[in-house]
Amino acid sequence: MNTLTALAAIPWFTFGPWDLGPVTIQGFGLMVAIGVILAYQLVGYRSERFYLSADVGQGIALYMLITGFICSHFLDLIFYQPQVILEDPMRLFKFGSSLSSYGGIVGALLGIALYKWRHKPKNMMAYLDICAFSLPVGWFFGRVGCAVVHDHPGNPTDFPLAIIFPDGVARHDLGLYEAMWWVVIIAIFFSLHKAKGEFFQRRPGFFLALLPIIYAPVRFSLDFMRKSHEQGGDARYLSLTPGQYASLAALTFGVVFMVRWSKKLTLQMPERSAAAAEGNDSAKAEPTKKPKGPRPVSKKKKKKKK
Repeated sequence: MNTLTALAAIPWFTFGPWDLGPVTIQGFGLMVAIGVILAYQLVGYRSERFYLSADVGQGIALYMLITGFICSHFLDLIFYQPQVILEDPMRLFKFGSSLSSYGGIVGALLGIALYKWRHKPKNMMAYLDICAFSLPVGWFFGRVGCAVVHDHPGNPTDFPLAIIFPDGVARHDLGLYEAMWWVVIIAIFFSLHKAKGEFFQRRPGFFLALLPIIYAPVRFSLDFMRKSHEQGGDARYLSLTPGQYASLAALTFGVVFMVRWSKKLTLQMPERSAAAAEGNDSAKAEPTKKPKGPRPVSKKKKKKKK
């Protein structure tokens, strides 16, 4: 690594932990907690703004959160660290020791199914679209938590945004890169909401489809920068990480769902246009009403009277 690269790379930094008597606050846990609270409040705010129940929206979000964290832990160990389970099976019950973002998505889907089965809410698609809109806020802070503890180190590089690790090697920090991309996603979502918020409110499902479309390809690409499995990085299956396979599945879901949403939109638009046109034609064809009052006496009738 040359001098210019060393000056351009970001020096090593950490955020926490802080010992407060019997309690130790970790930087990662603090960032995740902030993200969860903000996303949870955003779900309630948007539900009320769209004339829906904040309790139902936040109830769905709570189910997603609980099942998401459970599955995030289990699937991370099963797919990313199977050797850890073989060495110490009790690690499966040490929650919080390892988390997988896509494992959390799988758990969130289970939470949605569980909530729908137990409560059978109306306007489920509208609530899911609100959750999809709010998710990037929480995910951003989660990736900031990854960045401050540097738990996603990549390959050595001379990229200016690389982190100089304690061993003196500048490496990609994938948590930092992904946090930066979540800022872009949040900006896109809020810009679309500002431009056509009422349009998407009447046709829910757009953000639910858009989220995996704009996230999955970037996540798929970033995983090529990870450290190899031999160097302590993620496990590979046919040269791809579990996250890359999950990205392909997420992208497929997003594209299929967006196509269905678009087809439903195009089917609704002609019907409304035809109804409007029919209304205009009927208005034109409607005969003009005759003015009220006594009828004028014709000249012929006047002559007969004479």
